[in-house]
Amino acid sequence: MFLSLFAVFLSVLIFFKFISPCTYWKEKGIKHVPAWPLVGSMGRVFFKKQPYVEFVIDLYNKFSNERYVGFMKFTQNCVLIRDIELIRNITGKEFNYFTDRTVLSQLKNDPILSKSLISLSGDNWRDMRATLSPVFSSNKIRNMYTFIEKCAQNFISHYKAEVEVEVKEIFSKYANDVIASVAFGVEIDSLKEPNNEFYANTSPLSPNFFKKLLIGKEKNDRQDLVNLLMEARNGALKFETYKRAKGEGFAIEGEPEIDPLANQVELSDDQILAQALLFFFTAFDTISTSSSFLAYELAVNLDVQKKLQREIDRVMQITGDKIPYDALLSMKYLDQVISESLRKWPPKFETDRLCTRDYHLKPQKSETRSLLIKKGMPVVLPIIAIHRDPLYYPNPNRFDPDRFNDENRSKVIPGTYLPFGSGPRNCLGVRLALLEIKTLFCYLLSKFDIVQVKKTQMPIKLSPKCLDMQPEDGFWLGFRPRN
Repeated sequence: MFLSLFAVFLSVLIFFKFISPCTYWKEKGIKHVPAWPLVGSMGRVFFKKQPYVEFVIDLYNKFSNERYVGFMKFTQNCVLIRDIELIRNITGKEFNYFTDRTVLSQLKNDPILSKSLISLSGDNWRDMRATLSPVFSSNKIRNMYTFIEKCAQNFISHYKAEVEVEVKEIFSKYANDVIASVAFGVEIDSLKEPNNEFYANTSPLSPNFFKKLLIGKEKNDRQDLVNLLMEARNGALKFETYKRAKGEGFAIEGEPEIDPLANQVELSDDQILAQALLFFFTAFDTISTSSSFLAYELAVNLDVQKKLQREIDRVMQITGDKIPYDALLSMKYLDQVISESLRKWPPKFETDRLCTRDYHLKPQKSETRSLLIKKGMPVVLPIIAIHRDPLYYPNPNRFDPDRFNDENRSKVIPGTYLPFGSGPRNCLGVRLALLEIKTLFCYLLSKFDIVQVKKTQMPIKLSPKCLDMQPEDGFWLGFRPRN
């Protein structure tokens, strides 16, 4: 008798937990991708037959006449948003319905990282965002340029002759050095000393190591992230209205204002550490991956590389061996090249928002019914699919920096260029990320040509074994000293 009852209970549990959710979108009458228990709509991704990024692009393209489409991301039902106006609403005027992000469980459960900006929700996020925003203002980023420039100079001084390298590996060392200096005030050279303690503690990320760096640290005048966070704790940093400095980059256009209703947070030591660690692991991958794809595109498109080198040479003929901050920002073609690389290879190829209260979407055009996005349901914004939609970017697979020249950048439809997200919950460190990439490539291309080698994969084939964008055979390229 007991076994029979247990079998019935188990059957009911399995049905409601694993089987019933798979029919959710069909029962609602919403266009969707069929789903199966445990793997959802992502069977090919789960069994490593298809990279997740290709799944996102295929899902977007398959339903070309729809504003949104339902799918199941493993065990969770989600809505993929295709319509640009709807994306602008979700990240803009309807933001109060979508203030949160889905966060990895390891972040939620981590005693330190659970206090980081990305892990916070509601008013806690709003207050922390406003507290941190002055740290990443134009003036503060300008003051960090000296640290970044020194890391770039160290990087190029390491190579004396032609060399074949896996650029993701060496760019990760550059990113490590920049973050160590900009965030923690620690100056290292990871190419010269690859076994340094700082680099060793980034994989896996070791909060205890970084906590030791902060113990007993007293604030000084060095304008690194931790010192600025200590200023924020003491109330010395005031809210600033975002003012976009000339030449900072097309990718930061449309950056939101600070919420005037937010309250400043009195940061604890753990909160300071959490923000520093968040900056570390997000910037580390963003810089190394974005730089790798950019280097690949320059090696494949030598006409673009030569044109960019001519711009760099013209500036350095005036400034000498060093590139001042304002001179760096004056390079229009450099910004065009980076903007185009971020279009074709956005550092985060999708982003999401978590519905925080029931949201009703009224039917439009040929839609026959409304959609209720329930509280707790994620909506997915397919950044890379939008960036590669020929409706917005003709011949989208072509690497064409002229899409972002003075004549054409006004033709970019608002909401179709999202390399760092959109709305109040976009990437807070976009200014710093762009500055790091610009500095690296200015110094690198002033001394070297980036060339293809035998190991260069042509074209890039993304690995189905990774949920992020990683080539199957790595990023193998060559650095050849310029004549």
